[in-house]
Amino acid sequence: MGSEPSTESKSAEAYVSKVVRLQTQGKPVHAAKAGIEGLTHNPENQRLLSATAEALSHQGPRKRIPVPLREAVNFVGDDWELLNNLLFLFNDGGHHALSGEALEVFWAAGGKLPSSTPWPWVNAVNGYVGLELFPEATKLARDGLAAHGHPVGYHSLASVYGHARDKQGVLDAVGDALTHDYDGFAEMRNDLELTFLAGDEDFEAAFSSVVDRRAFKANFGIYDTPAELTDLLRFHDTVGAAEYAAGFSLIATDKSHLRTWSEKPEFLDRVLLFAKADAAGSHYALWVAPGKENMSAVPVVVFGANGKASVVANSLKALLRLLGADIEPTVSSSGVAYTADPDEYDDNESEEHAAYVGWLAHQWGQTPATNPDKLVATARKKWAAQFSAWLQDHADQATTSAGAHEDLVE
Repeated sequence: MGSEPSTESKSAEAYVSKVVRLQTQGKPVHAAKAGIEGLTHNPENQRLLSATAEALSHQGPRKRIPVPLREAVNFVGDDWELLNNLLFLFNDGGHHALSGEALEVFWAAGGKLPSSTPWPWVNAVNGYVGLELFPEATKLARDGLAAHGHPVGYHSLASVYGHARDKQGVLDAVGDALTHDYDGFAEMRNDLELTFLAGDEDFEAAFSSVVDRRAFKANFGIYDTPAELTDLLRFHDTVGAAEYAAGFSLIATDKSHLRTWSEKPEFLDRVLLFAKADAAGSHYALWVAPGKENMSAVPVVVFGANGKASVVANSLKALLRLLGADIEPTVSSSGVAYTADPDEYDDNESEEHAAYVGWLAHQWGQTPATNPDKLVATARKKWAAQFSAWLQDHADQATTSAGAHEDLVE
């Protein structure tokens, strides 16, 4: 014979049966109360949680919090994980209105949600929207989510304003999400609540030149996004499509450009593409040299559209100074140069170059390079031999001309 079920299991199953029976008899209030009573003995039993949530959801349309729900949340006390179980079950069953009501009681009773997770707050905002209590939803998204350091709160705000068809509210929330580096920013464009603005000139402009935060972070794999590039990304998005350094543009990439050099993981994991370097299709990348994994101190290299690779700068700060020269680099068989060709160079500076120079000074205390090729020479002296040797070991023989790696690294 099998072992006897525990007293707790018997109790939980008994309560589940009681809740279901009372529900079937058309007594949802009694069913909810029975479920709440059972949860005091079996707080983590999912079947009982689900049955109780279902009973609570059958109280009919309401604008006021029903007694059973108040009892349920009071029972939760300070256990936000149990509360979030209830919120999830409400939303999973399509009973979003209960989420807002549940959190309202929890909050009023002195319960405190942790700042480490946004999801109870998100569930509750959805609940208020379900009740069409937009001021409450707005306050919760801003004072709860956003104020606790969760940029997803601005996404929730945009959804609330979208549900209310408030265009300016949506635009303000979208702007705040961008300012606060919300990872899911690009996804906001396709939010169902915001589809009423599809094709709107102002709405589309808010997304037109923005680099997808989540995809950009993916450029760096297991490494943290360097602070210099995080800050530059913010600046990049403030100037929109306008150019601020000749030929340069931050990108999110799938590394397809690098796969012509090698498919080896040890190559792809240490060459981190992050920007276009020129109009021809060359790309800047960080080379994570073995033993040098501080992202602010690894060298910057360029992979040219002509199949050449070269060390460019000792660090990202040095690259920022090179960008300040506002000269598109030339990647050739003789290396990389930032010397303007008088036959091709347009004396007009990039549209937002002055703004970039101001940002460079204010944010990083740096000035544009007055002799950019000297900076390149300094970096080559330190890193070129090591980079060349590493590339010979890790680039695929089949993807290099004549198999001579030393001819590809200038």
